[in-house]
Amino acid sequence: MAHEIWIFAVIAGLMIVPRWLLRFGIPAPLTAFAMGLTPMLLGYTLIGNVHWNLLATIGITSLFLYAGIEIHVEDLMRERTRLVMHLVTKLFLLMVVTAVVVVVYNIGFSLAVLIALAIVTPSTGFIINTIARLQLSDKEKFWVSNKAISSEIVALIIMFIALQASDPYLGNTDIALRALALVGLILALPMVFGLLGKFVIPHAPGSEFSLLIMMGIVAGYVTKLLGVYYLVGAFLVGLFAVLLKNKLPSLASTKNLEAIGLFATFFIPFYFFVSGTRFPQEALTAQAMLSGVLLLAVVVPIRWLVVWLQRRWTHDEQAVSSLRVSIALTPTLIFTLVISEILLGRGDIGPEVFGALMTYAVLNTALPTLLFAIFGLKQPQQEN
Repeated sequence: MAHEIWIFAVIAGLMIVPRWLLRFGIPAPLTAFAMGLTPMLLGYTLIGNVHWNLLATIGITSLFLYAGIEIHVEDLMRERTRLVMHLVTKLFLLMVVTAVVVVVYNIGFSLAVLIALAIVTPSTGFIINTIARLQLSDKEKFWVSNKAISSEIVALIIMFIALQASDPYLGNTDIALRALALVGLILALPMVFGLLGKFVIPHAPGSEFSLLIMMGIVAGYVTKLLGVYYLVGAFLVGLFAVLLKNKLPSLASTKNLEAIGLFATFFIPFYFFVSGTRFPQEALTAQAMLSGVLLLAVVVPIRWLVVWLQRRWTHDEQAVSSLRVSIALTPTLIFTLVISEILLGRGDIGPEVFGALMTYAVLNTALPTLLFAIFGLKQPQQEN
């Protein structure tokens, strides 16, 4: 009985406490992460670990499914010139950070690329879920969302390649087979959607939501087996749901999108909670945290400057609007956490590097809300 009470207490806490602390400007994922970290620091082991891991998997899968289905292909194509220029600047920054990591840590190029991705890639799902709290204008929300989405698409591709290339246990044949398997998944998804649209949806009205969640989890599990975690498969399912919306409009309908968003909002706290319970105590050192703060102080202003300069060059807007967009793209929490956990699990990085990366991610995730609250960063009166 005590076991069940403990489980219900944790679930209730994850549903209430993070949302209650939002009034103080504390992002909900950070609260959930801290709630998982605290018992670990006190020496308690998570009860029913397998069940919590399942809830965490559903959380991260649904979040990236939501990020994929949030893509507006027409908007991306209409603004492709500006978005391509944004991606060019991001790739340049990624290569610069990669070069610095190679020199500082004396590691291979592929591993350095992964660490650089963890440092500079904005977390699209988190940004989309929290963008409303920053009170951006509609135009600014449009650009924050689309810049984050386009960056994430490119980052996922690079992450897949770098994870395979940096794994010492994989030969060229293994890498080629995994690449073919991913291509096979990409080719299979439209056919699966077609079969569902022909044989299932017409005979089971209202099943679109359940089918998308199921496909997101299955595809996520496939990409997890390929060594690139659940998020790639789930994102691909969401993306194809959007690409095929003319043939299967009910899959990417507004109603379905809202339902998946609510589903992700319910389950994603479990992912951060479980991540907190898995945080190694060896990573909680003064040196690791100091390194994370230093990383924040050096990298984040450069990231802001790169986006700000690119927008000043390609957009006709006031300087404060460019700054608001730059700051809103700061959080890297999910990407940093996912990549750091993979690298720590493979033994590619030690606990101190993991601790530094997580300190950096936690701080940069809280930074936009803090800066908007302290400095106001009011919307410009007029926007062209």
